[in-house]
Amino acid sequence: LSFLGIYSSMVASNCPRSSRHANTTLTQNTLCVVLEQNISKVSKKTKEITKFHSSTASPISITTYVSRIAKYGRCLVDHFTLALLYIDRIIKNNPDQLQFDEFTAHRLLITAIVIATKYDSDVYYNNAAYAKIGGLPVRELNSLEVSFLSTLQYNLYVSPAEFEEFQQSILHQYSRITEASRPSFYHHPYQQTTTYSYKFAPSVRPFIKGNNNIQQVCFT
Repeated sequence: LSFLGIYSSMVASNCPRSSRHANTTLTQNTLCVVLEQNISKVSKKTKEITKFHSSTASPISITTYVSRIAKYGRCLVDHFTLALLYIDRIIKNNPDQLQFDEFTAHRLLITAIVIATKYDSDVYYNNAAYAKIGGLPVRELNSLEVSFLSTLQYNLYVSPAEFEEFQQSILHQYSRITEASRPSFYHHPYQQTTTYSYKFAPSVRPFIKGNNNIQQVCFT
């Protein structure tokens, strides 16, 4: 399965519909919830170490990282959705080499965002700016971009139908996640009381350096 399991099953017929121009805050939050959930599910070890693997897990949560990219990179929700679709493709085609986990998530995401933004927009930042936003040396980001494109075989086209199906699949998975974590306030007298636990992302203050318009965050 790919990291989101998007094509493992068809979207339920009663999955709520939404347009490409859905509410930005809600959709960004939806993406973050799904990404955090998928990272936590990963347990398989890959056979090879790629350019996208970091030596240690990043102290920055994927939610904080997405918010940072959206803020400083001025990336739209559509760009994030397109980036995740590209990540889904690359992992599905290379299941033994890549997976979306705490060691690869940040590099895969910033690289896919760079590619998605360039493909979908007429105006975008150069790689030096994206590297500063993502906390990577610009040479490394350039190398990651070339490697990502090569693995995709430069197949960046996404039809409107595929984009919509992918978006609806994310929304459907988000719905399942929220339903599973929703506590029930009614208990049958003969049923055992269920205890619900909630897992919150750790609050980590990243190391910030520089006093430019774009603060730079570093991770290994």
